[in-house]
Amino acid sequence: MVEDSEGSKHCNVEEVMSSASTYVKGLSFELLTIRVLRRHSFIIQHCGKSGDRGIDFRGQWILPDNKLSVIGQCKNQEPKASPSQVRELEAIVNEFSSGSLITGVLVSQSGFVYNYL
Repeated sequence: MVEDSEGSKHCNVEEVMSSASTYVKGLSFELLTIRVLRRHSFIIQHCGKSGDRGIDFRGQWILPDNKLSVIGQCKNQEPKASPSQVRELEAIVNEFSSGSLITGVLVSQSGFVYNYL
């Protein structure tokens, strides 16, 4: 808790998040990612749940001349996203596409392994 100049106590976000569970931190990152993507013409829904094969969101990306179906994963972890995680998303996209074009979006809080991308 942080006390302001008037004596009121407020939660310190960094303090709260440092003691939050991995699940809460991951969910917070997923929801933040969705909020940011929606500002960039994505119409997406959160869908992280049991049995979702790691898909955290799905929907459409509305472009001037096209609509792309998208599925995405969020990685809120300290090591950078690895080539195996990129390949895993690629396999999931192929599984979900069943003849239609689907774009995979991988969002990483720590970035990506440089030599791979």
